[in-house]
Amino acid sequence: MIFKDDWFIFTKSYLLLASDGCLELKKDIENINKNKILIISILFNFKHSIELILKTISLKLYSDYLHIHDVLWLLDNLNKKIKNNDYLKIKWFLDYVNFTTNEGYDTKIYINIEDIKSIIKRIKKIVCDYYYLNIINPFLLEKNIEDKNNTLFKYPEYWKYINYKKLVKEIDVEMVNNIFEDIDYILMHLHMFFIMMELYNTYINKQFNH
Repeated sequence: MIFKDDWFIFTKSYLLLASDGCLELKKDIENINKNKILIISILFNFKHSIELILKTISLKLYSDYLHIHDVLWLLDNLNKKIKNNDYLKIKWFLDYVNFTTNEGYDTKIYINIEDIKSIIKRIKKIVCDYYYLNIINPFLLEKNIEDKNNTLFKYPEYWKYINYKKLVKEIDVEMVNNIFEDIDYILMHLHMFFIMMELYNTYINKQFNH
């Protein structure tokens, strides 16, 4: 079952650490200064989880993924793989799933193709916001930064691009809330997406691979 899948475990682990970090910052407004250093690990964990999500989707749907860290490349590659006939298959699949009990899963799925398109649109925006670091724009030292290797919060050697000291000192509750909302959105739909991918694979194998 998908709940025991290593990719799901790793992805959710990084997401939950990022989420818990935000909750820690939000928990006590008066003491937020002492905890602001957490913003570095929050951003790293969230950005890394985004990379894992894109690779997982590609792996689950197409049994392969690009062995790179550039999330825009991963996103573009995934978009190219999803051809028009795949959308038709997904529509048939959704009609099928919405009339089943999804036995063996904790979450029942009642969703249509427009819901999926809306969710994907929001996820694409999140991917871009954290790739270009729009979310922390006031602390960038260069314009048009592209975190192609997903390492800007992994090592401190990228100080030419980001004012880390200023970020830790001046990050405020509003910015933390915005980051938390993005993390929460991904977490909220992660479980559903992984269940759908597992069911989709089963369905496609039955319907189209005879």
